[in-house]
Amino acid sequence: MSASLYTQPFIQQAHAKRVLAELQRRIREAQEHERQLEAAARAKADAILEDAYQEARIIMRRAADEAKVPKRLVIEIIAEVAKQHGFAATALRGKQVTALAARRARREAIRAVAAERKDLSYAEIARRFGVGPRLVHEAVNPRRSHG
Repeated sequence: MSASLYTQPFIQQAHAKRVLAELQRRIREAQEHERQLEAAARAKADAILEDAYQEARIIMRRAADEAKVPKRLVIEIIAEVAKQHGFAATALRGKQVTALAARRARREAIRAVAAERKDLSYAEIARRFGVGPRLVHEAVNPRRSHG
């Protein structure tokens, strides 16, 4: 009787190597499939995002077209408020406004300009009135008393 080269442990080891090789091949295939799916998902997400950006651009253009109503000049708003309070428009501009009624009218004019001309910053409104931005902020956002 001759001893067989294919012993039980040898056969088991060879089978384990084949199974391991097959598992490694399947892992590589799964990883490649994962990369393909990820690339496809990224491409789809990019396409969705680009469509959303395009839709946003359309909406923004429509809004801009609808908003192209002529804006009143700041001086027109000031003149209107000044007239309601019985002052000249120039009386509401500058730091020299000392009369209480004129200061109240100026604050009202500042609030009217801020409400109507949302395109202007507080600093820009302040320059138009010849005052500091803090006064504009206080006029638009008056402090509330706590008692």
